[in-house]
Amino acid sequence: MSRRASISAAGSGPTFLEKVSGNNVEVKDGAFRSKRKWYNIQFKCELDAGSGRIVSSAFRVGDAIPRDEWQEHNLVADDGVADQ
Repeated sequence: MSRRASISAAGSGPTFLEKVSGNNVEVKDGAFRSKRKWYNIQFKCELDAGSGRIVSSAFRVGDAIPRDEWQEHNLVADDGVADQ
């Protein structure tokens, strides 16, 4: 199953493609923010079926996302106080 998901509870944050298959979650084209810039990220996570605990995980941090692409990906330019 693939679906678009938002990491913002308000629904106005970044979107990414999430693939869920059995006990595995894979995210491609994700984004995270650090020092007022957004960066590409991909990650995989495998959960134990019984306990729900993480069995394995891996991630890859990509390049900074150019500021002129932020709006098309719903990436905010300012986090207010949290951005200081």
